[in-house]
Amino acid sequence: MTAALLVVLGASAFAESYSFSSMPDPRGEFIRLCAPYMIKRSDHPEAVCDCLHRQAVAMVEDVEVRDALLYGISETGVPTIDKAWLPPVKEEQIDRTMTRIAAPSMACIYGK
Repeated sequence: MTAALLVVLGASAFAESYSFSSMPDPRGEFIRLCAPYMIKRSDHPEAVCDCLHRQAVAMVEDVEVRDALLYGISETGVPTIDKAWLPPVKEEQIDRTMTRIAAPSMACIYGK
């Protein structure tokens, strides 16, 4: 029981310190994490993931919001931002950010 609790606490501490922006090659890491989810959506998952990464980096200036978005894409294969990934004061930016990247994300994923 105690060992399981330590594993859970350790995993949550790791998740909180995870940041795409601080990685040596954040674009490469993002594509590596995103591509497996995009295989079902595209014949070229790396190209879709690269497009999504470029759009997120170009359109989302706030580093914490951008990292939460990139983490959400790589975890689900589509753009998402979970409130748990952001400080409460930045939650108001989620809707605005998702609206801003909606059309470019659809173009990346579906080529439209």
